[in-house]
Amino acid sequence: MKNNRRVIGVVAATLLATIGTAALVGYVRSAKDKAIGDETLIDVYVVDELVPKGSGPDDIKASVSLAKVPARLKQAGAITDLDDVGENVAAADLQPGDQLVAARLAAEEEVATAGAGMVEVAALLDAERAVGGMLQKGNLVGVYNELMPGLRTPEAPMTPADLLLSWSRV
Repeated sequence: MKNNRRVIGVVAATLLATIGTAALVGYVRSAKDKAIGDETLIDVYVVDELVPKGSGPDDIKASVSLAKVPARLKQAGAITDLDDVGENVAAADLQPGDQLVAARLAAEEEVATAGAGMVEVAALLDAERAVGGMLQKGNLVGVYNELMPGLRTPEAPMTPADLLLSWSRV
């Protein structure tokens, strides 16, 4: 009789757990369906493989694919037609998974690339050092660099040979 009660208790507990699990799964699925039911999917182009800065329109078009995304996730300026790329080139590296956005494309003459034997350097400047925010592409700037700044002592003062001043175009 005692064994019979245990068996009935185990069967009842298993049955209630199964019913509860099924009810919970059904509720979650219906909530998800309600949440995305009103979402409209739109087509955008997504980058599949890295597109380096300066890549031409043929490389860009070969490196993207059409994907459906919810309208609320579409980035401003996202390209929905590859004809919109035109003759533009990548103004910055296009990373895999990113939407293809018109703001990351520019005319070839507007994209600065370093020539052979040259290096591109980026520096984050606060407004005071960037001439009050008026520094623009094409401006001529002086770059000052102190060579070996940690090695200065009162006995070994800085000399003009320890300074580097060069003029560069932004």
